[in-house]
Amino acid sequence: MANDSPDDQPPATPVAAIKQVSAGGIALLLFACLPYIIMVGMLPDADDFPNEGGGEARMAWGFQQFWAYTGCAAILVLLTLALWRASRAGGIAGWARQALPLPILAAGVAMTFAISQTFEQPGPWLPLVPTVLPPVLAAYALIGCLPPLSRRLRPAQLDAVAIGLIGAVSLAVIPLGLLDTASYPQRLARHHAELAAADAASKAAGAQAEQALRTKFASLGPNSSLRDYLDGEYWYLSGVDVLAGARQVNSRQSDANAMLDDGLILDLSDLWQLDLQPTQPLCAAYGKALAARFGRSDIGRGSAYLSLLDRQFANMQWLHDGQCNLDGPIGEVDAQLAWMLESKDPSDAAPNDYAAYFSRWGVSRETVAAMRGKLATLRGAR
Repeated sequence: MANDSPDDQPPATPVAAIKQVSAGGIALLLFACLPYIIMVGMLPDADDFPNEGGGEARMAWGFQQFWAYTGCAAILVLLTLALWRASRAGGIAGWARQALPLPILAAGVAMTFAISQTFEQPGPWLPLVPTVLPPVLAAYALIGCLPPLSRRLRPAQLDAVAIGLIGAVSLAVIPLGLLDTASYPQRLARHHAELAAADAASKAAGAQAEQALRTKFASLGPNSSLRDYLDGEYWYLSGVDVLAGARQVNSRQSDANAMLDDGLILDLSDLWQLDLQPTQPLCAAYGKALAARFGRSDIGRGSAYLSLLDRQFANMQWLHDGQCNLDGPIGEVDAQLAWMLESKDPSDAAPNDYAAYFSRWGVSRETVAAMRGKLATLRGAR
């Protein structure tokens, strides 16, 4: 006869001891928010198209893919751990715990496929799969991590509904993918048509602006000022001889003096070709502008400085041949070049460290020394 005494029965385990809130699972869900935001932010829009732009655009597209896949992987790992914690907390039924690997695997495959196809042929529908699946998994895990809440929601039905919903969203990748694939050729053709229209409009606007500029240039004449001709906007017009027009300006001698007094020496790099007289006022104005721009200014030292200075040698040679004494201004420029050679490197590099010198100025020491040599030939009376 069986002994049914209470002393021989195993002690009952309180429900509260089995089903407890899983703080670790909730923390995992919070951690999953960051990779989810990254993944969703990296997904291309329907009006983005791959294989467009230059190398930088393609690299950016590749980095976008990398972070999308990385975010997806991190989400799946964190949500899997959160569901495991929920099952340990007792918030998921026994049969659902055994079946969990299948919906998680299905969600992972669906999300990966959707991301791959979205970057291959961006569309409006496929991104919904990796966007919707993580919140569904997270909601299921959250309810499981809160057993008191799951008991109120009829756990037997809840597990079936959650797993069914995960499966349905995962399977939705097939029809949504077909929709995007079917609409992609039309969207791509429309995109190319828009690009062609924008390019045609840009060319038309450019041609109209160029014609207006040519009309403006044609209106110039001997009574115009030298500044009008030497305006930089005309140098890009093909078939237009700006210097020939500037040589016809009646007031070009006084205009050149005024421009130099205003420090516009860079606009007068072709001064020697303007059919001017190397008069003493012009010589003084040029020397003053040369010293101010290349001898005293701290702006633009380096390769750009030497390039601009090199464009002035024809002017200096022309004035030197015309008995213009530029020793003072040239001396100030030479002092700047000497400073480039002798000044201490802020990085404490050795004086003979040519790599550090080039990194600092963008030119070699030999180039600076050669520039000083050219300047030396322009000193002294002709």
